[in-house]
Amino acid sequence: MKSPYDTLGVDIEATDKEIKKAYHKQAHTTHPDKGGSAKAFHKINQAYAVLICPEKREHYDRTGEIKQEAPDNTTALALERVSELIINALSHHNHKYDDIITACINQINTQILELRQHIQKVNKNKKILAEYKSRFKFKGKKDTPNYITEIIENHINNTNRDIAITKQKLKTVKIAKGILENYDYDFDTNSFFTFSSGGYSSGSSTTTAI
Repeated sequence: MKSPYDTLGVDIEATDKEIKKAYHKQAHTTHPDKGGSAKAFHKINQAYAVLICPEKREHYDRTGEIKQEAPDNTTALALERVSELIINALSHHNHKYDDIITACINQINTQILELRQHIQKVNKNKKILAEYKSRFKFKGKKDTPNYITEIIENHINNTNRDIAITKQKLKTVKIAKGILENYDYDFDTNSFFTFSSGGYSSGSSTTTAI
């Protein structure tokens, strides 16, 4: 069975631009309206769908298998995160005097902030790589490989995959936060001190909005 790379006729280190170019060329010749076959056209589209998606390409490169489309399991992952937070909170907080929901949401808010900061950092690095790429002027012969450009484009592809994965994590924790926000926790306010993620304080806990 041909790999997606072989189907499109591109190298394993091919950039998104090279993949798109190869796809358009192959699609033009295999399209049924152009005299090609529906089967060949389907294979071209399937290969393109794998290689142009950072997550699917990373999965194929790592396992050698094409990741099959599956129902969106983001909500299931969010529920797992909620479960982890609740169990952890009940283990580390006083269930009578601490606002468990607020403590969990505060942890979610911290994670959301960290994920957003990571995306900003990676995007900044991506822009720097693009600038580096523009500054390297290839002066070799036409049939000589442009190694430096290929190296930089490979790094850019890796940052795109990182961003896609982080955005998916961000989507998951946002759903988890939404689930938690549908609840209040009936804690006892008779104690002078209550506990939130920031430590003990007098009165009830407050939630930091993100």
